[in-house]
Amino acid sequence: MYSFNDLRIENILLKEGFFHSYDFEGIKINFTQKIFNSNLQEITLNDIIKNKATLVLFIMRGCDKCIYDNIKKIKEFRHNSKLNVIIGIAGLDKRQFKSFVHNNKIKNYSYLIPDDYFSGFKINPVVYFVIDSSHNLKYFYAPNYLFSTLTNDYLTKIINIFSEN
Repeated sequence: MYSFNDLRIENILLKEGFFHSYDFEGIKINFTQKIFNSNLQEITLNDIIKNKATLVLFIMRGCDKCIYDNIKKIKEFRHNSKLNVIIGIAGLDKRQFKSFVHNNKIKNYSYLIPDDYFSGFKINPVVYFVIDSSHNLKYFYAPNYLFSTLTNDYLTKIINIFSEN
């Protein structure tokens, strides 16, 4: 299931206090289920990922402060990392989604996902994780807006992990 390197990385992240993979163990995603890009065209996660490691931010509409803080962070991350980035947004209708991604300038890497697409939303409405080139979900992190510096630390670690590979 996990390689020695994966376990080493998880141990480092756990020691830092911001890693939640065990909370999300067993979470699966259907890579062939249709979602929508910012132009509301149907697409699948398989089409988006294309066997490249990708940092994912999944958001269930709710806590506005949480959402906007993490969108700002993911936009900064994109400028500092070679890792692909996508944002999956649930809890909006198509009209709201188009407006939201346009207003936040995240059209090129945001996708409207069904509310039941990601069962991890039962644990936290905002979740980061990595999908590796083999479509394994790993390095989960559920941010808390009260401790936003931990999110910065998590993203820095992810950059470091993938600059080594």
